[in-house]
Amino acid sequence: NEELNKSGQDLKTSLTESMSLLQQLKYHLKKADKENNEMKKELDLAKERIVTSQKEETTPSMTTMPKKESDLLFEKERLELMVRQLEQEKNELQMELMQHETNTEALNNILATHSIDSKLNKSYESEEQIVEMQSRYEVTKKKLGTLLKENKAL
Repeated sequence: NEELNKSGQDLKTSLTESMSLLQQLKYHLKKADKENNEMKKELDLAKERIVTSQKEETTPSMTTMPKKESDLLFEKERLELMVRQLEQEKNELQMELMQHETNTEALNNILATHSIDSKLNKSYESEEQIVEMQSRYEVTKKKLGTLLKENKAL
């Protein structure tokens, strides 16, 4: 019974730790999603700058134009890479979150089973006590009967 209680405590501790990790994962997922959205906005702005620079009627000197476009293209590639990395990180975090939710559900099931087992064990112990008390009652009844017969004989 003591072992069962220790097992229950261990399960509760594990569940608490799991819930803590789950909260941290949710926080990081939200943060990664927010960064992803910010990077997408930056990428959209960079694309707009490229389109705007291509539509400008007045063209700067030939030496500065390629540099400006190359800077914008480089920035665009950098932002696209960051968006891909953030999306990958988001997917990984979602997978970890789903795994932790599955683990948490399994722990809850184990904890519920442990609780049922504990109640069954207590019920079994109560039944044993009832049988023992009935046996003692029968023995006491027989002794009283014997003593009553001896008392009448005297």
